[in-house]
Amino acid sequence: MNSREVKVWNRNVVEHEEKFKGQLIKIPAGEFIKMDRTEAAEFLSQFRQPVYNKGGVQEISSMKKLFIEYPDVEDLEEPKTKENEFLCHKCGFKAKTRASLSSHIKNNHLQALESDEARQEILKGI
Repeated sequence: MNSREVKVWNRNVVEHEEKFKGQLIKIPAGEFIKMDRTEAAEFLSQFRQPVYNKGGVQEISSMKKLFIEYPDVEDLEEPKTKENEFLCHKCGFKAKTRASLSSHIKNNHLQALESDEARQEILKGI
């Protein structure tokens, strides 16, 4: 599951059917569908007119008993980055190690650094 995708669960004992943005959304009882995080929030906040029986009690089929399950941090996909690649933001130089990048900055861009603190960090090899 990606970071934008969530599960929308139906806690009701009957299937949930509702029109959302021109589409009929169906969620079986006790099950879930996957939706974009923003759309799921909009879907849950969309008003649904309750239906009452002759006794004035709301029909169970008109109850919106949904909730959003957000993914655990461990389940999120890692961003696609190249391993062991450090980029110099000044000139685009790609280094294999942090030490190599520090050395490159020290040799080529030390005077371009904005603060004395940043210069000291590079000189220390941080």
